[in-house]
Amino acid sequence: MDLSIIIVNYNNLGKLANCLDSFSKSNLSDLQHEIIVVDNNSEDDLRLLSRVIDFKIINSEKNLGMGGGNNLGIKESKADIVLVLNPDTIVNGPAIKELYNYLKENKEVGLVGPKLLYPDGSLQYSCAKFPNFFIPILRRTFLGDKFKKKRDDFMMLDFDHKSIKEIDWVMGSCLMFKKSWEYKEEDKKDEDKKEEKKEEEDKEEEKDEDKKEEKKEEEDKKEEKKEDSVKTERVGRYKSVQDKEDEKKDKKDKKNKKKSEKDDDGLFHVLFDERYFMYFEDIDLCREVKEHGKKVIYNPNATIIHDHARDSAKNPWYVALFKDKITWIHISSWIKYFLKWGFKSK
Repeated sequence: MDLSIIIVNYNNLGKLANCLDSFSKSNLSDLQHEIIVVDNNSEDDLRLLSRVIDFKIINSEKNLGMGGGNNLGIKESKADIVLVLNPDTIVNGPAIKELYNYLKENKEVGLVGPKLLYPDGSLQYSCAKFPNFFIPILRRTFLGDKFKKKRDDFMMLDFDHKSIKEIDWVMGSCLMFKKSWEYKEEDKKDEDKKEEKKEEEDKEEEKDEDKKEEKKEEEDKKEEKKEDSVKTERVGRYKSVQDKEDEKKDKKDKKNKKKSEKDDDGLFHVLFDERYFMYFEDIDLCREVKEHGKKVIYNPNATIIHDHARDSAKNPWYVALFKDKITWIHISSWIKYFLKWGFKSK
Protein backbone atom coordinates (compact mmCIF):
# COMPACT_ATOMS: atom_id res chain seq x y z
CA MET A 1 0.00 0.00 0.00
CA ASP A 2 1.45 3.36 -1.08
CA LEU A 3 -0.99 5.87 0.39
CA SER A 4 -3.77 5.98 2.98
CA ILE A 5 -6.30 8.81 2.56
CA ILE A 6 -8.22 9.74 5.71
CA ILE A 7 -11.30 11.96 5.85
CA VAL A 8 -13.16 12.76 9.08
CA ASN A 9 -16.87 13.45 8.59
CA TYR A 10 -19.42 15.08 10.88
CA ASN A 11 -22.82 15.84 9.32
CA ASN A 12 -21.17 16.91 6.07
CA LEU A 13 -22.58 14.37 3.61
CA GLY A 14 -23.02 16.72 0.64
CA LYS A 15 -19.48 18.12 0.72
CA LEU A 16 -18.06 14.68 1.46
CA ALA A 17 -19.76 13.34 -1.67
CA ASN A 18 -18.12 16.09 -3.77
CA CYS A 19 -14.75 15.41 -2.16
CA LEU A 20 -14.93 11.67 -2.88
CA ASP A 21 -16.14 12.32 -6.42
CA SER A 22 -13.06 14.47 -7.11
CA PHE A 23 -10.85 11.40 -6.58
CA SER A 24 -12.30 9.86 -9.72
CA LYS A 25 -10.84 12.81 -11.66
CA SER A 26 -7.42 12.44 -10.04
CA ASN A 27 -4.96 10.10 -11.69
CA LEU A 28 -4.14 7.71 -8.86
CA SER A 29 -3.98 4.57 -11.01
CA ASP A 30 -0.27 3.99 -10.37
CA LEU A 31 -0.64 4.54 -6.60
CA GLN A 32 -1.94 1.67 -4.53
CA HIS A 33 -4.19 3.55 -2.11
CA GLU A 34 -7.04 3.21 0.33
CA ILE A 35 -9.68 5.73 1.39
CA ILE A 36 -10.80 5.69 5.03
CA VAL A 37 -13.76 7.80 6.13
CA VAL A 38 -14.16 8.22 9.88
CA ASP A 39 -17.70 9.17 10.86
CA ASN A 40 -17.54 11.15 14.11
CA ASN A 41 -20.90 9.92 15.43
CA SER A 42 -22.83 12.07 12.92
CA GLU A 43 -26.32 11.52 11.53
CA ASP A 44 -25.06 10.80 7.98
CA ASP A 45 -25.59 7.40 6.34
CA LEU A 46 -22.25 6.88 4.61
CA ARG A 47 -23.37 3.58 3.10
CA LEU A 48 -25.16 5.63 0.42
CA LEU A 49 -21.80 6.98 -0.79
CA SER A 50 -19.97 3.66 -0.54
CA ARG A 51 -22.13 2.35 -3.40
CA VAL A 52 -20.59 4.98 -5.69
CA ILE A 53 -16.93 4.88 -4.62
CA ASP A 54 -15.02 2.25 -2.68
CA PHE A 55 -13.90 3.34 0.80
CA LYS A 56 -13.66 1.96 4.31
CA ILE A 57 -16.01 3.33 6.97
CA ILE A 58 -14.99 3.66 10.61
CA ASN A 59 -17.89 4.62 12.87
CA SER A 60 -16.89 6.36 16.08
CA GLU A 61 -19.22 5.92 19.05
CA LYS A 62 -18.75 9.58 19.94
CA ASN A 63 -17.52 12.79 18.37
CA LEU A 64 -13.76 12.70 19.02
CA GLY A 65 -13.02 16.00 17.31
CA MET A 66 -10.65 16.46 14.39
CA GLY A 67 -7.52 15.08 16.02
CA GLY A 68 -9.17 12.09 17.67
CA GLY A 69 -11.14 11.21 14.54
CA ASN A 70 -8.05 11.35 12.34
CA ASN A 71 -6.13 9.22 14.82
CA LEU A 72 -8.74 6.45 14.43
CA GLY A 73 -8.02 6.46 10.72
CA ILE A 74 -4.25 6.70 11.10
CA LYS A 75 -4.18 3.68 13.42
CA GLU A 76 -6.22 1.64 10.92
CA SER A 77 -4.23 2.76 7.88
CA LYS A 78 -1.97 0.35 6.02
CA ALA A 79 0.39 2.70 4.14
CA ASP A 80 3.52 4.42 5.43
CA ILE A 81 2.34 7.74 3.98
CA VAL A 82 -0.95 9.31 5.08
CA LEU A 83 -3.05 12.07 3.52
CA VAL A 84 -5.41 13.81 5.96
CA LEU A 85 -8.15 15.62 4.09
CA ASN A 86 -11.19 17.67 5.13
CA PRO A 87 -14.55 16.72 3.58
CA ASP A 88 -14.98 20.32 2.35
CA THR A 89 -12.08 19.97 -0.11
CA ILE A 90 -11.93 19.17 -3.82
CA VAL A 91 -8.81 17.46 -5.17
CA ASN A 92 -7.37 19.07 -8.30
CA GLY A 93 -5.85 16.77 -10.96
CA PRO A 94 -2.32 15.65 -10.05
CA ALA A 95 -2.24 17.34 -6.59
CA ILE A 96 -2.07 14.12 -4.57
CA LYS A 97 0.66 12.59 -6.74
CA GLU A 98 2.65 15.84 -6.55
CA LEU A 99 2.58 15.77 -2.73
CA TYR A 100 3.31 12.03 -2.62
CA ASN A 101 6.29 12.21 -4.97
CA TYR A 102 7.74 15.21 -3.16
CA LEU A 103 7.50 13.45 0.20
CA LYS A 104 9.07 10.26 -1.18
CA GLU A 105 11.92 12.10 -2.88
CA ASN A 106 12.87 14.31 0.08
CA LYS A 107 13.96 12.23 3.05
CA GLU A 108 14.42 15.26 5.30
CA VAL A 109 10.74 16.24 4.92
CA GLY A 110 8.17 14.82 7.34
CA LEU A 111 5.04 16.71 6.29
CA VAL A 112 3.90 18.63 3.22
CA GLY A 113 0.84 20.74 2.46
CA PRO A 114 -0.54 22.11 -0.83
CA LYS A 115 -1.67 25.53 -1.99
CA LEU A 116 -5.31 26.00 -0.95
CA LEU A 117 -7.75 27.96 -3.09
CA TYR A 118 -11.24 29.24 -2.35
CA PRO A 119 -14.02 27.93 -4.65
CA ASP A 120 -13.73 31.17 -6.67
CA GLY A 121 -10.06 30.40 -7.36
CA SER A 122 -8.58 33.04 -5.07
CA LEU A 123 -5.65 32.24 -2.80
CA GLN A 124 -6.33 30.97 0.71
CA TYR A 125 -3.54 31.78 3.18
CA SER A 126 -2.83 28.33 4.57
CA CYS A 127 0.74 28.46 5.87
CA ALA A 128 1.99 30.56 8.75
CA LYS A 129 4.56 31.01 11.47
CA PHE A 130 4.12 29.54 14.93
CA PRO A 131 1.93 31.93 16.93
CA ASN A 132 2.84 33.80 20.06
CA PHE A 133 0.23 34.05 22.80
CA PHE A 134 -1.34 37.27 21.48
CA ILE A 135 -1.76 36.29 17.81
CA PRO A 136 -5.28 34.80 18.27
CA ILE A 137 -6.34 38.08 19.89
CA LEU A 138 -4.91 40.10 17.00
CA ARG A 139 -6.74 37.91 14.48
CA ARG A 140 -10.11 38.12 16.25
CA THR A 141 -10.33 41.70 17.57
CA PHE A 142 -9.83 45.30 16.49
CA LEU A 143 -6.32 45.12 17.95
CA GLY A 144 -5.24 43.36 14.75
CA ASP A 145 -5.55 46.65 12.88
CA LYS A 146 -3.42 48.37 15.53
CA PHE A 147 -0.69 45.74 15.22
CA LYS A 148 -1.15 44.92 11.54
CA LYS A 149 2.55 44.21 10.90
CA LYS A 150 2.67 41.50 13.59
CA ARG A 151 -0.56 39.93 12.35
CA ASP A 152 0.52 39.97 8.71
CA ASP A 153 3.97 38.64 9.59
CA PHE A 154 2.34 35.67 11.34
CA MET A 155 0.22 34.95 8.23
CA MET A 156 3.29 35.28 5.95
CA LEU A 157 1.50 37.80 3.72
CA ASP A 158 4.86 38.94 2.31
CA PHE A 159 5.38 35.44 0.81
CA ASP A 160 4.10 35.12 -2.78
CA HIS A 161 2.88 31.52 -2.20
CA LYS A 162 4.23 30.53 -5.62
CA SER A 163 7.36 28.66 -4.58
CA ILE A 164 8.14 25.59 -2.46
CA LYS A 165 9.14 26.79 0.98
CA GLU A 166 9.99 25.36 4.39
CA ILE A 167 7.54 26.85 6.87
CA ASP A 168 6.39 26.38 10.48
CA TRP A 169 2.93 24.95 9.87
CA VAL A 170 0.24 24.40 7.26
CA MET A 171 -3.53 24.29 7.64
CA GLY A 172 -4.90 20.86 8.53
CA SER A 173 -7.44 20.82 5.68
CA CYS A 174 -4.93 18.87 3.62
CA LEU A 175 -1.77 17.37 5.10
CA MET A 176 0.39 14.55 3.79
CA PHE A 177 2.98 13.04 6.10
CA LYS A 178 5.17 10.05 6.77
CA LYS A 179 3.54 7.96 9.48
CA SER A 180 6.75 7.32 11.42
CA TRP A 181 10.52 7.65 11.26
CA GLU A 182 13.61 6.95 13.32
CA TYR A 183 14.90 9.59 15.71
CA LYS A 184 18.04 11.30 14.43
CA GLU A 185 21.05 9.90 16.27
CA GLU A 186 22.39 13.36 17.08
CA ASP A 187 19.01 14.31 18.54
CA LYS A 188 19.15 11.27 20.80
CA LYS A 189 22.65 12.24 21.93
CA ASP A 190 21.54 15.80 22.66
CA GLU A 191 18.59 14.53 24.66
CA ASP A 192 20.84 12.11 26.57
CA LYS A 193 23.30 14.92 27.34
CA LYS A 194 20.48 17.10 28.66
CA GLU A 195 19.25 14.19 30.77
CA GLU A 196 22.75 13.52 32.13
CA LYS A 197 23.24 17.21 32.93
CA LYS A 198 19.91 17.25 34.76
CA GLU A 199 20.87 14.14 36.73
CA GLU A 200 24.21 15.72 37.71
CA GLU A 201 22.42 18.89 38.84
CA ASP A 202 19.97 16.78 40.86
CA LYS A 203 22.87 14.90 42.49
CA GLU A 204 24.62 18.16 43.42
CA GLU A 205 21.37 19.45 44.84
CA GLU A 206 20.93 16.28 46.88
CA LYS A 207 24.51 16.59 48.19
CA ASP A 208 23.84 20.15 49.29
CA GLU A 209 20.64 19.05 51.00
CA ASP A 210 22.51 16.19 52.77
CA LYS A 211 25.18 18.62 53.98
CA LYS A 212 22.51 20.96 55.33
CA GLU A 213 20.80 18.00 57.01
CA GLU A 214 24.06 16.84 58.61
CA LYS A 215 24.78 20.35 59.87
CA LYS A 216 21.29 20.56 61.31
CA GLU A 217 21.69 17.19 63.00
CA GLU A 218 24.93 18.31 64.63
CA GLU A 219 23.26 21.43 65.92
CA ASP A 220 20.32 19.38 67.21
CA LYS A 221 22.65 16.99 69.04
CA LYS A 222 24.21 19.84 70.98
CA GLU A 223 20.79 20.88 72.22
CA GLU A 224 19.71 17.43 73.26
CA LYS A 225 19.95 16.89 77.01
CA LYS A 226 17.54 14.14 77.94
CA GLU A 227 17.83 10.51 76.80
CA ASP A 228 14.15 10.29 75.84
CA SER A 229 14.36 13.31 73.61
CA VAL A 230 17.51 11.86 72.00
CA LYS A 231 15.63 8.61 71.17
CA THR A 232 12.69 10.52 69.80
CA GLU A 233 14.93 12.64 67.58
CA ARG A 234 16.73 9.52 66.30
CA VAL A 235 13.47 7.86 65.33
CA GLY A 236 12.33 11.06 63.64
CA ARG A 237 15.59 11.33 61.76
CA TYR A 238 15.40 7.72 60.64
CA LYS A 239 11.95 8.31 59.25
CA SER A 240 13.10 11.48 57.51
CA VAL A 241 16.02 9.67 55.86
CA GLN A 242 13.79 6.75 54.88
CA ASP A 243 11.23 9.13 53.35
CA LYS A 244 13.98 10.81 51.36
CA GLU A 245 15.22 7.46 50.04
CA ASP A 246 11.66 6.55 49.04
CA GLU A 247 11.30 9.86 47.19
CA LYS A 248 14.56 9.24 45.32
CA LYS A 249 13.35 5.77 44.32
CA ASP A 250 10.00 7.14 43.11
CA LYS A 251 11.76 9.81 41.01
CA LYS A 252 14.08 7.20 39.48
CA ASP A 253 11.18 4.86 38.65
CA LYS A 254 9.23 7.69 37.02
CA LYS A 255 12.31 8.76 35.01
CA ASN A 256 12.95 5.20 33.79
CA LYS A 257 9.28 4.78 32.87
CA LYS A 258 9.28 8.08 30.94
CA LYS A 259 12.47 7.08 29.10
CA SER A 260 11.11 3.66 28.10
CA GLU A 261 7.89 5.26 26.80
CA LYS A 262 9.91 7.80 24.82
CA ASP A 263 12.28 5.25 23.29
CA ASP A 264 9.48 2.76 22.56
CA ASP A 265 10.53 1.10 19.27
CA GLY A 266 12.99 3.87 18.40
CA LEU A 267 10.45 5.56 16.12
CA PHE A 268 8.46 8.76 16.26
CA HIS A 269 4.84 7.96 15.34
CA VAL A 270 2.84 10.85 13.90
CA LEU A 271 -0.48 11.23 15.70
CA PHE A 272 -2.62 14.23 16.57
CA ASP A 273 -2.68 15.36 20.20
CA GLU A 274 -6.22 14.58 21.31
CA ARG A 275 -6.32 17.23 24.00
CA TYR A 276 -7.40 19.57 21.17
CA PHE A 277 -10.99 18.84 20.17
CA MET A 278 -10.78 21.34 17.32
CA TYR A 279 -8.34 24.12 16.36
CA PHE A 280 -4.57 24.19 16.98
CA GLU A 281 -4.30 20.43 16.35
CA ASP A 282 -2.63 21.13 12.98
CA ILE A 283 -0.19 23.68 14.44
CA ASP A 284 0.67 21.24 17.22
CA LEU A 285 1.22 18.35 14.78
CA CYS A 286 3.57 20.41 12.59
CA ARG A 287 5.49 21.50 15.67
CA GLU A 288 5.89 17.87 16.76
CA VAL A 289 7.18 16.96 13.29
CA LYS A 290 9.80 19.73 13.44
CA GLU A 291 10.71 18.89 17.04
CA HIS A 292 11.49 15.36 15.86
CA GLY A 293 13.94 16.41 13.19
CA LYS A 294 11.87 16.68 10.01
CA LYS A 295 10.88 19.64 7.83
CA VAL A 296 7.39 20.99 7.15
CA ILE A 297 6.96 22.14 3.55
CA TYR A 298 4.47 24.27 1.62
CA ASN A 299 4.24 22.99 -1.97
CA PRO A 300 2.14 25.21 -4.27
CA ASN A 301 2.66 22.85 -7.23
CA ALA A 302 -0.25 20.91 -5.69
CA THR A 303 -3.53 22.80 -5.43
CA ILE A 304 -6.67 21.88 -3.50
CA ILE A 305 -10.01 23.69 -3.45
CA HIS A 306 -11.11 24.33 0.14
CA ASP A 307 -14.62 25.61 0.83
CA HIS A 308 -13.39 27.13 4.07
CA ALA A 309 -15.72 28.74 6.61
CA ARG A 310 -14.16 30.23 9.76
CA ASP A 311 -16.96 29.15 12.11
CA SER A 312 -15.33 30.70 15.17
CA ALA A 313 -15.17 34.08 13.41
CA LYS A 314 -18.73 34.36 12.10
CA ASN A 315 -19.71 36.86 14.78
CA PRO A 316 -17.72 39.81 16.19
CA TRP A 317 -15.59 38.70 19.14
CA TYR A 318 -17.71 40.54 21.71
CA VAL A 319 -20.80 38.66 20.45
CA ALA A 320 -19.07 35.31 19.90
CA LEU A 321 -17.93 35.15 23.52
CA PHE A 322 -21.57 34.93 24.61
CA LYS A 323 -23.24 33.15 21.67
CA ASP A 324 -20.80 30.71 20.05
CA LYS A 325 -19.83 27.44 21.67
CA ILE A 326 -17.23 26.92 18.95
CA THR A 327 -15.49 30.16 20.00
CA TRP A 328 -14.94 28.71 23.47
CA ILE A 329 -13.61 25.50 21.92
CA HIS A 330 -11.13 27.69 20.03
CA ILE A 331 -10.14 29.54 23.21
CA SER A 332 -9.73 26.24 25.06
CA SER A 333 -7.39 24.88 22.38
CA TRP A 334 -5.46 28.17 22.37
CA ILE A 335 -4.80 27.86 26.11
CA LYS A 336 -3.90 24.16 25.87
CA TYR A 337 -1.42 24.85 23.08
CA PHE A 338 0.49 27.50 25.03
CA LEU A 339 0.43 25.47 28.23
CA LYS A 340 2.10 22.66 26.27
CA TRP A 341 4.63 24.66 24.22
CA GLY A 342 5.16 27.78 26.31
CA PHE A 343 4.24 31.35 25.52
CA LYS A 344 6.89 32.13 22.90
CA SER A 345 6.46 31.40 19.20
CA LYS A 346 9.65 29.31 19.03
